[in-house]
Amino acid sequence: MREQPGGRRVKLPPVAIAGIIVFALCGIALFIRVYFPYDSVFSDGSVWFKGADPWYHMRLVENLIQHFPHRIYFDPYTFYPHGTVVGWPPFYDWIIAGAAWIIGLGHPSVHTVETVGAFTPAVLGTLTIIPVYFIGKELFNRWVGVISAAILVVLPSEFLSRSLLGFTDHHVAEVLFSTVTILFLIMAVKRAREREISFSHIINRDWAVIKKPLIYTLLAGIFLGIYFLTWVGAIMLLFIIFAYLGIQFIVDHLRGKSTDYLCIVAVLTFAIAFIISIPFLPKTATGTISWVSLIIAIFVPLGLSGISRFMAGKTFKPSYYPLALLAVAGVGLLIFWAIDPSLLHSMLDKFRIFIPREAGGLTIQEARPLDITMAWSNFTTAFFIAFIALGLLIYRAVKERSTDKALFLVWCIVMLVAVFAQRRFCYYFAVNAALITGYFSWRVLDFAGLGKLLTKPREIVKTYTTKKKKKKAKEKVSEKRFLQPRATWIKVIGAGIAIFFLVFFPSICPGQGFSFGKLEACASRGPVAVDPDWNSALVWLRENTTEPFDDPDYYYQLYDFPPRADHGFEDYDYPETAYGIMSWWDYGHWITRIGRRIPIANPFQQAAPIAGKFLTSQNETTANQIMDELGAKYVMSDYAMPIYKFYAMVTWADKNESDFYDVYYAPAEGGELQPVRLFYPSYYNSTVVRLYNFNGQAVAPSENATIVISYREQVDRQGMWYKEITSSRSFSTYEEARDFVASHAAENYRIVGVDPFNSPVPLDKLEHYQLVYASSSPYPVKVFEYTE
Repeated sequence: MREQPGGRRVKLPPVAIAGIIVFALCGIALFIRVYFPYDSVFSDGSVWFKGADPWYHMRLVENLIQHFPHRIYFDPYTFYPHGTVVGWPPFYDWIIAGAAWIIGLGHPSVHTVETVGAFTPAVLGTLTIIPVYFIGKELFNRWVGVISAAILVVLPSEFLSRSLLGFTDHHVAEVLFSTVTILFLIMAVKRAREREISFSHIINRDWAVIKKPLIYTLLAGIFLGIYFLTWVGAIMLLFIIFAYLGIQFIVDHLRGKSTDYLCIVAVLTFAIAFIISIPFLPKTATGTISWVSLIIAIFVPLGLSGISRFMAGKTFKPSYYPLALLAVAGVGLLIFWAIDPSLLHSMLDKFRIFIPREAGGLTIQEARPLDITMAWSNFTTAFFIAFIALGLLIYRAVKERSTDKALFLVWCIVMLVAVFAQRRFCYYFAVNAALITGYFSWRVLDFAGLGKLLTKPREIVKTYTTKKKKKKAKEKVSEKRFLQPRATWIKVIGAGIAIFFLVFFPSICPGQGFSFGKLEACASRGPVAVDPDWNSALVWLRENTTEPFDDPDYYYQLYDFPPRADHGFEDYDYPETAYGIMSWWDYGHWITRIGRRIPIANPFQQAAPIAGKFLTSQNETTANQIMDELGAKYVMSDYAMPIYKFYAMVTWADKNESDFYDVYYAPAEGGELQPVRLFYPSYYNSTVVRLYNFNGQAVAPSENATIVISYREQVDRQGMWYKEITSSRSFSTYEEARDFVASHAAENYRIVGVDPFNSPVPLDKLEHYQLVYASSSPYPVKVFEYTE
């Protein structure tokens, strides 16, 4: 509120108040994303990116800067000896490289590029708050938008962790551009439905009617195209829009309504997205899937509309329309399958994102199904409130026959299914959860009377027609607002406090001292950065091993695709000087970006099975055969590989964990059973254990290190089987223990070890592996050279 000359007070309009609040929320969001992780990202004069994929994005950006705006789509610096197609579309890398190129006046330094890269996710994450506000405003009212934006700011979700300073991955851009696409699509559909635009309006160029819907359609198409240039899985959003179109076409046809407006908005949106994205989509299988999907998307609404018009003109029963669509869809799929079955299979394979992973896929943390613990960790109470709010929204959408709310509901429900299948989609669903919970919060506040308190007198007066009635209404409303019952204010304040503690407090509950609690913990922790030991090991590798391409500047070249083959592309034609680095796939991008060497396995999970087989192989002959076939020259390992990540190697190698170790229950004090993990001889014979735990040297078991246990299998109260240790005996030599077990073959006896670094079995020296580097820490990263 401000004063004019003469002492008259002028209130800020609601739109200005909402704008100020949203601007402040953006400032808070940027502060959270930058302040808490800052010291871990900018340290010792370097930029330490978080996670694995950000390092590869920066590898692409480094190369892009040299050839701007041309980016590589094939990279020989990973997945040796094949090289890999870079399936990631280029837009996210363009954002970073373009901003750095401008800031650096065409010649940005390495530090400038890395700094821009580090800040990009934080900025994009902050910008996402703006379309969230406008979606809330468009669907409901501006205060729902404000509340939803505030909820998104404080949710300690995957969206926050993936939009932190230093997590330079394209996930946050996916969320931003998909949300903006949905925003403009909601606005386009809403305006088109309100104005009942038809093909005749387009033909007659009735700009007064079609101008606004077409502008929003244009913007929806532009951002859909950008989304396709950001993520290889953009077909997911296409599926959401398809699902909505199918439902809305059927509903409109059954109600006898024209579907022209839907067809116009959909066709133009998909056509614009196709025009924008087609010149820049990678000339790869994923790029082909994208542009073919968009072409199909252009014609599907025409088909839906044409069938609707035909059946309406022929006076077919409206209930036949859904059956007709199913029949046409089935025929279309059969024709597609007959023309190109492999392409159809590849497109359908994209929908596996809605199916929980199996086997090796479950070792990828982000690909695991959502559980209650993870739901609470990401969304706190918002996740559970969402189900109540969805019920309210479905009721309201059906009652109002609202096309825009129907689109919003389809979007939310599909994303909810996706997040249950794979927790990675928590960063998408954060937007939906914020909007749904924002709507629920407003309903509570409105029920308490806030809506009436915020209603302008002129909005109520507008409903009256005559001057006399308007004058009376104005006086009555003003009097009521002035004499607003105190009870209403008390109810609104009480509801506000309840919403604060129910929705916001679980995310920002304070810890000790100055703290934002769960929110600060999420922002401070975030994804794991490169371990200093890994960094020093990779710097050593870069400086002390031979260049795989002779010329170190080859790292910055634009690489041509290898010749095409039936299965895709042939292997890259590497020079004789090239070689691979064997390690677990988690570390592949670090090896590429920091070490400037060629990993065999990488975080695309390429070569994960063969890496698992090598690292869990039980003899040197098998290990050497794999190294020779792959052309590997070095093996890198850290403490986590034989200890924390061994299960993943076993799983990817298609082996059973129970062949290497198992959990037994041993009696403790008081008679209670305590779980203990015991390791079998096959664990100690695994190549990764022999290399890292014992440096590839011969090992003789220490005195009493060889233990033989007996056990019995029991069933607990929940019907679960477990193994209970009944006796334990130490032997001075492995041979004695082996003979003892052999003499009790009919009984449950096993040779076990209790310490991964103290083998109960003798191990031969690995003759072809020499330790050439170990970082100086209690848990070093080690480099072994393989000699044929």
